[in-house]
Amino acid sequence: MQELADFLERLFSPTPVVDHTGLTGPYKITLNFSPSTPDGKLIGDGPDIFSAVESQLGLKLDQRKENVEMVIVDHIEQPEAN
Repeated sequence: MQELADFLERLFSPTPVVDHTGLTGPYKITLNFSPSTPDGKLIGDGPDIFSAVESQLGLKLDQRKENVEMVIVDHIEQPEAN
């Protein structure tokens, strides 16, 4: 399930996706959905990702606030030669 959460996180970037299923072990998943434009319009005639996850996998995506660990780099520069 963590791989599914990672996939969804890349899809919803920069919104983090956290797995709360408690399911472990390997799963083979096929998920058919239509991608959407940044303004939410579907590209194609398939279901949106939220409907697909619920109807095809029996899982529900809930949007909520949660604390997540993040690393923020606010400055970077080349090291000086020795």
